[in-house]
Formats: sequence, structure tokens, C-alpha cells
Amino acid sequence: SLSQPGNYQQTVKRTEDAFQACNDIVTCFQERARVERLYAQQLNEWSNKWKPLVDASPLYGSLLRAWQCFLSSADRLSALHSSICRSLVSEDGDRIRMWQKETFHKKMFGGFRESQDFETGFVRAQKPWAKRLKKLEKAKAAFHKASRKEHTAREREAHAQGNPDITIEKQRKIQDERENAQRETQKVRARYEKVLEEVTRYAPRYMEEMESIFDQSQEEERKRISFLKQAFLSIHRHLDITNNESVKTVYNELHDALMAINDQEDLRWWKNTYGPGMPTDWPQFQVLILLHSLIIHSYNFIHSSGKMFHKIFVEINLAIRVLEKSGTDAGDGLPVFFLTPVEFKRILGRVAFGRASSVKTCAKSNIRITNTDDPLWRPLMGEAERKVLVMIGGVRVRALYDYVGQEPDELSFKTGEEFVKVEDEDDQGWCRGMMDGGKEGLYPANYVE
Repeated sequence: SLSQPGNYQQTVKRTEDAFQACNDIVTCFQERARVERLYAQQLNEWSNKWKPLVDASPLYGSLLRAWQCFLSSADRLSALHSSICRSLVSEDGDRIRMWQKETFHKKMFGGFRESQDFETGFVRAQKPWAKRLKKLEKAKAAFHKASRKEHTAREREAHAQGNPDITIEKQRKIQDERENAQRETQKVRARYEKVLEEVTRYAPRYMEEMESIFDQSQEEERKRISFLKQAFLSIHRHLDITNNESVKTVYNELHDALMAINDQEDLRWWKNTYGPGMPTDWPQFQVLILLHSLIIHSYNFIHSSGKMFHKIFVEINLAIRVLEKSGTDAGDGLPVFFLTPVEFKRILGRVAFGRASSVKTCAKSNIRITNTDDPLWRPLMGEAERKVLVMIGGVRVRALYDYVGQEPDELSFKTGEEFVKVEDEDDQGWCRGMMDGGKEGLYPANYVE
């Protein structure tokens, strides 16, 4: 029982064990946090591995979207399990560590102040009780010794009385020894009973003091149990994804995506994309287009974004009136085609100009047309080669100062003159620009705004 000397040690040790238990709890759920982190990482790796494969799979329509939804759900679950990992470490673990620091105070030479206080209290309460118990044990031992001595004397006396070989004087001596032993036993018994009475009288006070200290220990343990209960509930709340609204949303949306798989819709899409429902380009009657002349124009226009673009249009005069309504009437009965650079290159690539027609896109975003050997093309060019500007994006700038180009590839301009910047400033502080007349070159970036 608790009243026995030293039996309080388990209660004192319980305080120190509680500190170690907190360490074990933190370590345990740190390992669980690593499990959550690895699971989140594996979900993410799995999703990243399969996304391009799923996107390139032969599935299509609602069936493809359902498959993709599994991967997007995995990404969201990965984020959720990563947050669980962070909560277990930074929230629950730190909370227990902080409580340990506030509840347990380590001593310089080992142990904790709280357990030392309990042990000191138990020792102080048990010291007078232990002293009385020692006295009681001594009185009990004396009484038992006297009782054994008396018992031996009685046996000797009984043996002597029936033995004719023992003289009367010897028998009288044995009788005296028995009487002395009996008196000593009675005396020691009285002392033993007195000490026992004192111990019995002191026991309630002793137990009151012991129970008071024990109750203090119980109260501290109650606080520990209550705190750890809340800590476990917090851990449970973080781990219990069955009641997590985000998880419910993920799986509800996944279920909706699966239920949205529609065979009729997918088959209709396939029919319209690859089957009889797709547009058909039936053969039509076409007339021969003979190129009579090719006139190339260029002009500028300002986009709503503030950038200037250069466009070209090609005016094609035909020897035979084109029956297709693919152009606008220029007023003389011949159609005029407004073409983008891509369309222009496509037309030049399709129309034969003899044996050496070619189109190239040069580094400075222009098209170089060479066909000097063709008698039909040469009059149109006017010279051996001509450059045609094509859709160059740029920003309109205005000169802040006069500048005279020092090199052939530099522009010259006056203050207030406007032109187009077509390339941003390089690491030397130069920009590339184009004057309205079509000349292109470099200029100092800080000379314009």
C-alpha cells in the first residue's frame, strides 16, 4: 500500500515517465507525418507521370475528361496530405513541445523539479511514520523473542516434571526460568502493544499527509491526461479525412465526372470530327488564272494596343475574269486580293513564274523575291530584286534630340520626328528602328521616348 515506506516511488516516477511519453508521442506522429509527405509526393509523381500519357491516349470526350479527373483529384489530395504533414509537425508537435516546456522543469543535475517536489513531500510525510514503524518492528521482535524463550522454558519444565533422573533442585531451577521468561514476555508484550497503539493512533494523520501529496500528483496527472486527450483529438481531426470537406468535394467532383461519361455525346463528337458529319470539300469547277501583273503595296496601321504593324496587299490583274468571289472589285472589273504575309507567301509558292521562282524570309523580316530570268516577271520587278516588308510589330517613338548616324547601319533623325521601334534595347544601349520611308537601322535608346 501507499503507507509502506518507498511505495510512493511509482507515483514519483510517473511524472518523469509523462515527459518521456510526450517525446514518444511527438516522435511517433513525426513518423506519421513523413508517411503523409511521402504519400503526397508519390501521388504527385504518379499524376505528373500519367498526365502526358493520358492526354495523348486514344480516349476522347467525356471518357477522357473522366480519366483526367482522376489525375487532377490526385493533385488535390496530394496538397491535402501535404497539409496534414505540416499540421502534424508544426501544429500538433510544436503544441506538445511547448506544453512540455511549460509543465516540466529540468534540474541542473538531472530529473525534474516537479517529481523532486513530490518525492520530498512523500519523504517528509513518511519520515515520522517510518520512525514509528521501526520502533514497532523492534518491539515486535523483542516480544517474539521473549515468546520463543518462554515457549522453550515451558517445554523444558514439562520434560523435567516427568523425568525421574532430574533432581528436585534442578526442576525448581527450570521452573524459575519458566516463570522469569513468562514475566519477560508479559513485559515485552505490554511494550509492543503500547507502541502499536501509538502507531495506530498516528496512522490517520500520516495517511492524510500522504494522500494530500498523492492528490497533488493526481491533479498534475489529470492535467496531463486532459492535455494529451486534446492533443490526440487534434491529431485525429487532422488525420480524419472522412469528414474533411475538401476530400468530400474532390470525390464528389470525381463522381460527377464519371457520371458525366456520355456515350452518345462522345460518338456524336467523333462522327462530326472524323466521320460523315465532318465538313466535306467537294470538287468544284476552277478556271485557269493567268498572272498578268503583280503590284505590291505596303501601308501602316496602328493596333488598339498602341503597336504599329506593316501590312502588304497584293493586287493581281487577271487576263481572265475570275469567276470565284474571292476578292473585291477594284472598279475596273478585276478583283483585288488583300493578303497577309503568310497568304502572300502561299500564293507565290503556288503560282509558277517560270523555272527559278523562289521566296525567302530573311533575317530582317522581309521577303526577297528573285526571278530575274523570267521575261514576264522582270518588268514587274523594275530591278534585279525588290524587298517587300511583312508584318513587323513595333512601337511608335518620338525623337528627343537630333541624331546623325555615324555608321551605315545607323538611323539619322531630327528632334520630334517619329518612327517605329522594332527591336528592344540591347546590352549596349542600342535599339533597332524603321523610318516611315522603310529605312531600317540602329539608334541610341535614350534619344527617343
